[in-house]
Amino acid sequence: MLKIKSRFEVIEKYVRGKEVLDVGCVGLGYQKMEDFWVHGRICKVARKVVGIDTQKEEVVKLKKRGYEVLESDVNERLNLGKTFEVINVGQVLTYLTNFDTFFDNMRRHLQPDGTLILSATNAHSLKNFLKYVFGRLDFTYTNFQNDISMRNLLDKYGFEVRHVEYIEEPSRRRIGKIYQSFFKSLPSRLSSHVIIIAGLKHPE
Repeated sequence: MLKIKSRFEVIEKYVRGKEVLDVGCVGLGYQKMEDFWVHGRICKVARKVVGIDTQKEEVVKLKKRGYEVLESDVNERLNLGKTFEVINVGQVLTYLTNFDTFFDNMRRHLQPDGTLILSATNAHSLKNFLKYVFGRLDFTYTNFQNDISMRNLLDKYGFEVRHVEYIEEPSRRRIGKIYQSFFKSLPSRLSSHVIIIAGLKHPE
């Protein structure tokens, strides 16, 4: 069945009390709303949080509000000068143009026993299929992902998968609530989002 829950509900236990790098901290669309804004909720429970995003004007606004955020593009080499216990990558994967550099950045900034949280829109969800049919899908994506492709990418770039979760974020729109009510018995793998918890592979 579809799991109606927010992304933060899944990742909270991994970020609580930790030092976190939040990639894509600004969010897009409804994700910027205060109760859906993952970065804001992470900051309330983590020990320390550094956010990075490409949206320059939004980064400036967040700095003025007291958040520790940087304008940076994970398609390019990063050097933040430190490593983190947890790296949360929120809905960034489908906008990437350079997987080699992105995963190199993740490896270099994650502590050896740290946790990588990778969230992505599920290309094989029923909702996204319907959006595609009716021309409502986000066509700024550079690629499409599902749990299989994400597992393959993680394995290729030196990470091991620890846990996979499929979720349908609660909708605030009437049509979204109707969809979630009508299709709640769908298999979870047809949910709109995939979240994978991973860590660095260690030599045997």
